[in-house]
Amino acid sequence: MAGAFDAVSPVLSGIRRGVDTVRLGPQAVPYEDDPRRDVVDLVRLAAYSRLYRRLIGS
Repeated sequence: MAGAFDAVSPVLSGIRRGVDTVRLGPQAVPYEDDPRRDVVDLVRLAAYSRLYRRLIGS
């Protein structure tokens, strides 16, 4: 059964082999009214969603 972390497995195996990894995604910023919460711009989030879809080939 395929799960949400199937695409992460190759990344984690790369870490074990000493391959550098980077985070790919929109930058979250603290919410003005409550700095314990993060805010992400929805337009940028949607753009990264399309990029993720292309990267994993679905």
